[in-house]
Amino acid sequence: MLMYAVSAVSDALLCYSIGIFAGPVRQRFGLLPVVFIFLGVAFDLLGTFLMSLLSPGFAVDLHTVIGMIALVMMIILAVWSLVEYRRGFREKSIRRRGYALIAWLTWAAVFVLGAVGR
Repeated sequence: MLMYAVSAVSDALLCYSIGIFAGPVRQRFGLLPVVFIFLGVAFDLLGTFLMSLLSPGFAVDLHTVIGMIALVMMIILAVWSLVEYRRGFREKSIRRRGYALIAWLTWAAVFVLGAVGR
């Protein structure tokens, strides 16, 4: 089961990265980044669930606390991105881009903490 959990979290990293960094490459905010951010959330939730099954109990440590904060940040980003896309804001939103970068950096830090510390 560990292999599936690690695979899901790695897929989340890939999807988040594509979703967040595809915008500047394309110069427009389209549906593709939104889809990849939502896919990242889905893989993240799956990986978190699978890892929770492997854990003997709920540990309140740095990885868990920052991980939950990062997951909530990504859910907020996914919803925010969908709302902006549905409202027709196709140009880059500076506030959303800044928040996306902070959320990605937070999530990536948790990913590294989990890979190194677990």
